[in-house]
Amino acid sequence: MGVRNGKVYDAIMTVRLDNGDATFALEYERTAKSKEEYAEVRNKFEAEQELDRFLYLASTEDVLKFVSWQFRNSKRNVCFGLLADWYRRLLDTEVFDWTCHQYRPFRSALMGSTDPTEGSTDVLS
Repeated sequence: MGVRNGKVYDAIMTVRLDNGDATFALEYERTAKSKEEYAEVRNKFEAEQELDRFLYLASTEDVLKFVSWQFRNSKRNVCFGLLADWYRRLLDTEVFDWTCHQYRPFRSALMGSTDPTEGSTDVLS
């Protein structure tokens, strides 16, 4: 676990990409918390000074949709994916990214690409 800015993250990870290293906070949600608890987490993300990328992995599609919705207005780069996909695909996991309102490979989100052709055309419904 990593602690930054008063938030205890499940993990803080650094990965090597073609364009350099990328560090992100990883959170796992087996079950959803309350809307109020996510508002507190979102506020901590917004105030975070050391990290600018966050990945939520969820146990189910329902948890993913609920948690993702709580961050729809976040000014930070927060992506949402399924844990089972992460085990199979790691950085190529399709994650929902509110910055471009679509699914795309997590690797693209980490690299800062905003090219919509690099992601899937699926949308979170």
